[in-house]
Amino acid sequence: MISLKLLDISYGGETGFNQAIEQSLDILADLKFVQQKRLIDKLFEEINQDTKKYVFGVEDTMKVLEMGAIQTLIVWENLEVNLYVLKNSATDEIVIKHLSKEQEGDEETSKILSWK
Repeated sequence: MISLKLLDISYGGETGFNQAIEQSLDILADLKFVQQKRLIDKLFEEINQDTKKYVFGVEDTMKVLEMGAIQTLIVWENLEVNLYVLKNSATDEIVIKHLSKEQEGDEETSKILSWK
């Protein structure tokens, strides 16, 4: 059965579209887009309130993930990052790097990874 709802929108364009989504949340609750929008809205609320309950970037995200301190993880579907575990044979120091294809192609990084 199809459910219809009449919405009174005050604006046009993107603002009107966002207003329609907000007014339709009860109908659209199961849609992936609405769920994603709620997550992003919550992220921006944390950023605006400067709660420090958020991190950006692969390195920082991996650190808090390893600590078990992540409640919600938002990841770009097409994120292509490789994990490298580098060990200094002289000092036995281990360095972990998460690199994108662009970073792997960087001249300095290529020198470090040339042993692979």
